[in-house]
Amino acid sequence: MKVLSLSLDAHILDEKSVVASRSIRYGEILEAFTVIVPSGTSTVVKLSSHTTVYGTGGSSKIFQFAQMFKIARRLMRQEHFDVVSSQDTYFLGVLAILIGYWFHCGVEIQVLGIEKLSFWRKLLSQF
Repeated sequence: MKVLSLSLDAHILDEKSVVASRSIRYGEILEAFTVIVPSGTSTVVKLSSHTTVYGTGGSSKIFQFAQMFKIARRLMRQEHFDVVSSQDTYFLGVLAILIGYWFHCGVEIQVLGIEKLSFWRKLLSQF
C-alpha cells in the first residue's frame, strides 16, 4: 500500500526528530510512505527507502498550500497512491478530499477528539 500524507509538522524534515523516526517505522510496513509538509524552504528528505518527505518552500501559508497541491498532483501522476491522509480537518482536509476525488483513491482525515465538534467537523465526519 502507498500512502501520501499531508502534514503540518515541519519537524519531520529533521532526520533525528521523533516524528521522522515514527514516519520511518510507518514506511517499513508500507510499500511507500510519502509526506508533504509546509516549510520555508523547498526540500526533499529521503528518510529511508520507503519514506520520503517533501517540504513546500514559500513564505506565506497561501503559497505553501498551493505548493502542497502542486507537489501532491505531481506525485499522484508519477505513481498512484492508494490513500491520501490528512493531519488536519480544515485546509489540508479539503486538499485531501480534492486529491482523493480527482485521482480516485481513498481519503483518511484524522479527526482528533480534543476539539469541539463544529459544523465543519460534523460535515466531514458524515463524508
